[in-house]
Amino acid sequence: ALQDAKVIFETVRGQKLKLESKTKKDGSFHQVTTHTSGPWDVTVTKEGYVPWQPPSPMQIPLGGGTITLPTVTLALIKPSEEEIRTEQFKEATALLLAADEARGKGDEATAREKLEAAEAAMQVFIEKNPEESAAQFNLGLVYDRMQAWEKAGAAYEKALELAPENIQA
Repeated sequence: ALQDAKVIFETVRGQKLKLESKTKKDGSFHQVTTHTSGPWDVTVTKEGYVPWQPPSPMQIPLGGGTITLPTVTLALIKPSEEEIRTEQFKEATALLLAADEARGKGDEATAREKLEAAEAAMQVFIEKNPEESAAQFNLGLVYDRMQAWEKAGAAYEKALELAPENIQA
């Protein structure tokens, strides 16, 4: 049972209406009542899951009525390895950018905290993706901002070793 899945009802033709609700704590959703007859598209969604729709719109009789949903099972979306890798790299890089932003505002304590988090995230990423030159380069940037010059130099050298054509390193 999936709590707080969004249940969306939309008229298929005529006056465009949209009703939204959520599943209950136990994952159930009983019904919606409307005075608008005709076909209604129904979609059940939740982040991280494949949306569900019935094979055809659900019909409300003339004069209105109630839509009762059948039992719905949502399938988990399994991200690809590349999507996971990309997201991890973005998160680690976002910490570096947040540190730069905090430093720009004069908040050195937050900048230091973000740099330490960026260092840890980048190292975890590099452990899983040792051939990723951009991660090595970004780790060098982290160390540069931490004024850990030897570590920065080693990270830049590793980035250059992995991608000699990368003029940035």
